[in-house]
Amino acid sequence: QYYCSLAGILCSSSVTNSSYQMYAPLEQQLVASGSNGLNSNYFSPVGVGDVTPPSVPTGVTFTITAQSVGHLFQSAWNASTDTGGAGLAGYKLYFTSGSASPFNYTTTQSPFSQNVLVMSGTTYCVEVTAYDTMGNESAKSSPPVCRVVP
Repeated sequence: QYYCSLAGILCSSSVTNSSYQMYAPLEQQLVASGSNGLNSNYFSPVGVGDVTPPSVPTGVTFTITAQSVGHLFQSAWNASTDTGGAGLAGYKLYFTSGSASPFNYTTTQSPFSQNVLVMSGTTYCVEVTAYDTMGNESAKSSPPVCRVVP
């Protein structure tokens, strides 16, 4: 076994002709064991090495309201959960239109509101994903929710 438990230490271990390097933040103890690689529980307690994305956001709603300047895009959804150990970091909103350039926003919570300059009569759709602190991103919410800009 190889332990790495001090803050800021870069640790290396050679296991069966393969090299592993890991960074151990304070209060995390990383353990490598086994004859051919890493123990299956190696990273999961602290989220390091988490490759599981959060759940897909559900119940997505989307409205577009005309403002004195631009249009207010508002979207809401049910919260996602992250079971991979890293913890939910936020959400990404993907706004698309067949005839206009797509744009994206990142937020930490629902609901989301943003004033945007878009052309009246254009249809925009929104899809929402969740991501965790390790950067794992869920699949997009489905189906896309679409509205016509008033």
